[in-house]
Amino acid sequence: MLRSPFPACRVKTGREACPTYLKDMRTLFLLLAFATLTLAEPPRLDKQTLFESGTGGYALYRIPGLVVTDQGTLIAYCEARKTLSGDWGAIDLMYRRSEDGGQTWSEPKKFDVGGGFEKNPVAINQKLGKFPDITVNNPVMIADKGVVHFLYCVEYMRAFYTRSEDDGKTFSPPVEITRTFEDFKPAYDWKVIATGPGHGIRLSKNGRLIVPVWLSTGEGGHAHRPSAVSVIVSDDAGKNWKRGDIVVQHPDLTNPSETAAVELPDGRVMLNIRHESSPHQRAVSISEDGATKWSKSARDPALPEPICMGSLVRLGDRVLFSNPHNTDGRDRRNVSIYVSEDSGKSWKYRRSIESGFSGYSDLAIGKDGSVYCFHERGGMNGNATQTESLVLAKFNFEWTTKLPTRIVCLGDSITKGFRPGVKETEAFPYRIETGLRKLGIDVEVLNVGIGGETSSQGLKRLKAAVIDQRPDIVTIMYGANDSYIDKGKTNVRVPLEEYRTNFTAMIRELKKAKITPILMTTNRYGGKHPADGSGQHPQLQMDAYMKVCREVAATENVALIDHQSLWIEATKKGTDIETWMTDHVHPNARGHAEIAKDMLEVMKKERFR
Repeated sequence: MLRSPFPACRVKTGREACPTYLKDMRTLFLLLAFATLTLAEPPRLDKQTLFESGTGGYALYRIPGLVVTDQGTLIAYCEARKTLSGDWGAIDLMYRRSEDGGQTWSEPKKFDVGGGFEKNPVAINQKLGKFPDITVNNPVMIADKGVVHFLYCVEYMRAFYTRSEDDGKTFSPPVEITRTFEDFKPAYDWKVIATGPGHGIRLSKNGRLIVPVWLSTGEGGHAHRPSAVSVIVSDDAGKNWKRGDIVVQHPDLTNPSETAAVELPDGRVMLNIRHESSPHQRAVSISEDGATKWSKSARDPALPEPICMGSLVRLGDRVLFSNPHNTDGRDRRNVSIYVSEDSGKSWKYRRSIESGFSGYSDLAIGKDGSVYCFHERGGMNGNATQTESLVLAKFNFEWTTKLPTRIVCLGDSITKGFRPGVKETEAFPYRIETGLRKLGIDVEVLNVGIGGETSSQGLKRLKAAVIDQRPDIVTIMYGANDSYIDKGKTNVRVPLEEYRTNFTAMIRELKKAKITPILMTTNRYGGKHPADGSGQHPQLQMDAYMKVCREVAATENVALIDHQSLWIEATKKGTDIETWMTDHVHPNARGHAEIAKDMLEVMKKERFR
């Protein structure tokens, strides 16, 4: 039952309606607005794993793509790599279908691409691969009216087209379309070609099919550099394909490659381009017809580029974009969703969908308006290119606009966490994100710890790595590296007073940016840790630094989580803290669990949105 927002009046109908209020038509509008708010869908995000590395006879699944057919069927596709050898190994293409919005899925199915292929000479010359390992790469689909178009490459030197007219259940025999790429050679003498990856688009105004492509002479690194970006298009529903204009090429933009396309509300086509130029920001180019007269590429400072694939999709008049949001460095992590309400001129909302290791992603819109993001998650051995799984996230638009509490964890290798014997999901940043969410708190926790880092180095990257992420809370943990005396040395790496100055400066910069800092002492060394360069146990030096950490927290009036004292208390109660560590200082999974538990007790008291 709809309850009236006006306490003096129950909601009635007709002539019995409360005369005090319902005579005024403005009240009716208020009631209707209230009803709309009452019925509005709450923010929603769900995830499921569709491909898991090390299963199905494949070491690795990468390069996700996703389309929603005109019947509402989801088709998720990817590269299935038989080894961890990279882009030039033995690679197949796999796909799965869902006819119920992602609730259930067909078993993975391999695309039949035929045989009789040879290895690309550039791969052999650079010793990137060898026969008989054949690379089938860069799958791209386009959902059309009653048709699903599918393009892919073999050995980065031949391109093929196939189609499905039964909602993706079966596909026609592939037809080679390499001739379309041959038409680029007068302008760009390529030895390597690639479609997409991700999805292509169909223009609403004329039905033109557009697939972004990149080309390379194959002379540089990984035989993928130098490179150029263009498109191929079809104006007859996939029967024939022709090349578009070169959009941008090296060195005008350093090694441009994987590109996403979207039709803007006014009918123009916007490309969003991966590249290796500095500063690392996505590049953008626009064309009236999606094939020719591309505008000069311009970088978008709102879209930091760790050098990775991204994706674009339209949701009504809004444009959505996804890529790893990393404002500092090359790590592929923190795949995020951006929302633009002005055709990509600015990005009003940003939400992280995977704060840890995460890389390539592809976006699609369901028949009910749900948004899907099919993305790479996790990194085996701390390597984001060795994806642990391909995950499908499903969310509504309301989720993109609800700002979470954003936490950044800054520190050294103890904060970074993952190392031999410790998974990323076992480190304390991931644990506090999971723990706070279990308490019903909507949070994003980003781990920006770097192994071997000191507080001096942390201060230098504070703006790019932390403040530019626009967090609400930042945890800071340094000391083990600052206080250490290396073998053959007589002095610590960072003098004690410099350490004090660094912590004070970080706190004040964060407060100036209206960010809440939380200082943390470093966990206790184990008694079996070898002596440092002074010949003494390193804990003797670190004790003085932890004392300064406590003093700075008190002086600057910020929260402190005193892990060192808590670990000492655990020792007094009979716990052997060596069982909490991998090497007498770095926490193992149990140690990270203890750190996270202590952090949660403090963070629950902090103010969350």
